Amino acid sequence: MSTTITSDCINCGACEPECPNNAISQGDPVYVIDPLLCTECVGFHDYEACAAICPVDCCVPDPNNLETEEVLIARARALHPETNIGENFQSRFRKGQAAAPAAAAPEQASAPASANPAAAEQKASPPLTPAAAPATPNVAASPEPAAATDVAKAPVQPPAAPAPVQSAPQPASAQPIATPTPTEQKATPLPKPAPAAPNVAAPPKPAAAAAKAGVQPTAAKPAPQPKKEARPKKTFEKELPASFQEISAQFTSGGSLRQGLGRAIVLLTQPVVGALPHSTKKRLEDAVQSPLFTAAGSTGLNIVHNAVLYPLVCMAVAALLHGPEIIFSQEINFYVLIGISLAAAEGVFRLREGIFRVKPADEMRFPASVYGVPLSLILQPFLERHAGVIRETPIPVDGFYSKGFVEKLERERRYGNVYTLEDRGGAFLLRMEFPRRTPDIGLAGSTKLPVEMPDYDYDLALVDGQFVVKGKCTDEQVRKISSSVGAFPPEFTTVIPLRERVVGFAHRFENKLLEVFLLKDRGNDRVENYR
Repeated sequence: MSTTITSDCINCGACEPECPNNAISQGDPVYVIDPLLCTECVGFHDYEACAAICPVDCCVPDPNNLETEEVLIARARALHPETNIGENFQSRFRKGQAAAPAAAAPEQASAPASANPAAAEQKASPPLTPAAAPATPNVAASPEPAAATDVAKAPVQPPAAPAPVQSAPQPASAQPIATPTPTEQKATPLPKPAPAAPNVAAPPKPAAAAAKAGVQPTAAKPAPQPKKEARPKKTFEKELPASFQEISAQFTSGGSLRQGLGRAIVLLTQPVVGALPHSTKKRLEDAVQSPLFTAAGSTGLNIVHNAVLYPLVCMAVAALLHGPEIIFSQEINFYVLIGISLAAAEGVFRLREGIFRVKPADEMRFPASVYGVPLSLILQPFLERHAGVIRETPIPVDGFYSKGFVEKLERERRYGNVYTLEDRGGAFLLRMEFPRRTPDIGLAGSTKLPVEMPDYDYDLALVDGQFVVKGKCTDEQVRKISSSVGAFPPEFTTVIPLRERVVGFAHRFENKLLEVFLLKDRGNDRVENYR
């Protein structure tokens, strides 16, 4: 039976990097297993890797797809022709069977099996038993090196032995021929080197297998592909003629309010800062990065602050109209009531989405107070200098171990999901990472792919307040394989919403990193400086 993923899957992605056949991919709505690529880990493990790591036990055998061990191992050998999968392969069908390995051992090791007839003949002829005992220690004691020199020097003692020893890969055919009784005394040392014969022929096989299993293609770094950066610079619609370096010099840093005196000032003046517009408070919230400051909390403190401020303002107006004596009279209560009513009405208006529409606080907008807009104009230079980094990087990567995190991060690069967006005051700075390494997809022909991912072709556009980035792999060899493998798309499209109007941009693409300055609409004269 092949393995399938039930609807209990939580899309954690733990099983995908564990599959040796790359048969698991993201489906809709949960991960799926391709039955044509699944071998139930036969040939690689004595258990199902996906079921072993699944935290919710959603990887189970499919009762509707019955498959035998012979079918599964044949599929594994077809999917991995470069891997030498012997007869003693690992399989969950053989797990717990003690008799099967014991019965398979004499069939796989033909040389030890052929030694048994010689031992039987020694028991049949008494004079051979004392001669065989001293012969084996002499052969083992004569050479100082290990088994390799044992095989090389053993034929030196008997003159007729070198020919069979050099044909070490054919021990099975050599043993039935050595049947004459007169030569049995000299034949007894020959079966001894026979088990070492696979060691003589083994080095080329493990070397070739290690080159694949150990992902030795990393040693093949012949292509210095960073030189492809010398290609001509691309230009797009609404891109400014000024270079990226010129614009970058004008917006060197967006500052930060995560520490220092500026952070303390913002936290202590929340009753006043809460009067600012919603967008300004969200920028400060992103800059401070503290649970002590939120747009909702500062707005609530400002409403309480206004309940005291507005009556005082009304009392001051009354004193200007009627003289200071009115403050100590009963008539002042009327002006105090007016101030409290204004503060309450404004507070209800600013919290109307939560009061009348029952929206949660994280979805509400908190408008500015009466004096909030003029105050924001006064604080604008401070905000542009100290507005912190706005990080909008949707990377759904938790990581179960360090290697898995790196693999998932590279997978998210192939989907165009690894990017940051910084607010630099008069501009946004976008940084997006493109794919860097070719994934190990475990298919025939994948070893011919370069270790480093070829540079993507890209397209940039400003559309309806959104910045669209399209990436496309143009390497035909990579596209041919990626079209048949999950989690390996040959192209991607990322749409990044912008909170302010952008009128132009300048970009740079180096070392698989795309950097784009998006200039905000702060007046035509500011944009004209870069035209």
